[in-house]
Amino acid sequence: MSEAPEERWKAIPDGPGYECSWDGHFRSLDRVTSSGRSVKGQPIATTTSKDNYVLLKYWNAEGKRVSRQAHRVMLETFDKPCPPGMQSRHYDDNPQNNRWRPGTEAESRKQGGNLFYGNGRQQHRDKVRNNGGPLPVSPPAHDCINHAQCGGKTRNEGKRCVPCVEQVGRDAGAMLRDGENLMKVAQHFGYKGTDWVFTLAAKHGGYRGSKDEALIQRRKWSQRVTKAVRGRLRRRDARSRPGPSLASAKGGEAGTAPFGRPSHQDSLGHIGHGKSQDVTQREPPQRPEPSRVVTRSSRPHVPYPSDTVRYRAPRKPGVTRHR
Repeated sequence: MSEAPEERWKAIPDGPGYECSWDGHFRSLDRVTSSGRSVKGQPIATTTSKDNYVLLKYWNAEGKRVSRQAHRVMLETFDKPCPPGMQSRHYDDNPQNNRWRPGTEAESRKQGGNLFYGNGRQQHRDKVRNNGGPLPVSPPAHDCINHAQCGGKTRNEGKRCVPCVEQVGRDAGAMLRDGENLMKVAQHFGYKGTDWVFTLAAKHGGYRGSKDEALIQRRKWSQRVTKAVRGRLRRRDARSRPGPSLASAKGGEAGTAPFGRPSHQDSLGHIGHGKSQDVTQREPPQRPEPSRVVTRSSRPHVPYPSDTVRYRAPRKPGVTRHR
């Protein structure tokens, strides 16, 4: 019968006078306090958090009483401080199992180790493996905001499907390369902020500029004039066409075709038709009757004295004027 390996201890880096073992045990050492009193070392009692993690309390190097999670203290003591972008992992997802063993992950697992560093993907794989299979994923059940054109589905109501999001990124990248301001691009697609639109433009639209440049850039004067002229031509064409039916108007409310949300700056929509009914079918606007009250604008103009005085040329020096 093989004997169990001897429990090994190591000093906690930020806790002078304290040690932890491979098996997740903690103790204090014999020491002399600042007042000269001798204190004998003893095992340190631990507590449990609401999430079932083991908590450890000790005095750190600055003389402050701190409370920390036991698995983090052990990884910092036996391995190294947590690298940026990494997380502490329990291989079996049991927060009470705080055993650590040296070597690679495979070698440590053979010796009974359970604590490792890893990224979010490895953390997710641990949960999938320990739950006995892949996590259930709810199928898309809601229509995309542009469902009338793309027919896509989303998991959350009022969102775009994946093809629409990618198309938004391509359109946003093209608009930014043409010199459009990033804030106007975000408003065009119905976003309040600029972070998500800029991310899509860089990922799917191939935009290579910085965000600061996109926020301060502006279209050239010739581009703005061209845009205004095209807008007027589109409005004139929309007035000359018959108004769309209610069914088509309802489907066109998805926004910038075929992949956007309705924009408050786009009075035509992206489908080339006016958002309201045909001009010939509208009722003439009811203009208010002119008021009979005498106001400053309705009073007759009375010229100022300076308007009635005859112009007189200035007197030349050295010339005497006879009356």
